Amino acid sequence: MITLSEQRVARLLLGQQVVVSIGEPWDFESPDGENVVRGRIRAVRSDEASGEQEIELEVSAFAAKGGKVDRLVARARYEEQKAIIERLASGKEAEVNLLYHTPEGTPGHLIGGFELEEAEG
Repeated sequence: MITLSEQRVARLLLGQQVVVSIGEPWDFESPDGENVVRGRIRAVRSDEASGEQEIELEVSAFAAKGGKVDRLVARARYEEQKAIIERLASGKEAEVNLLYHTPEGTPGHLIGGFELEEAEG
């Protein structure tokens, strides 16, 4: 069995396309549809000491709090599922809090899950 280091897995995830399902707010809309936004993985970060992982996503711009948002930072929603890098790499959905800032600096968040988008063909 091949075992990949977390750093290698992170590098393999960079640039991968993702589909984000938004559960809260319930009336979320983006150019990609109701309760969904698509994008790609821009950065992957982890803290060995705490075990915390986060994934930065570049997404289709959507309206939020009077501005347009095109970046989200995903962090595990539940302690027992904080290994979101491994969940994505193994083909599972990661349940996350999605943090953002509008161009004016107003913070906000969404709740949902995301997974790698399967390539067509």
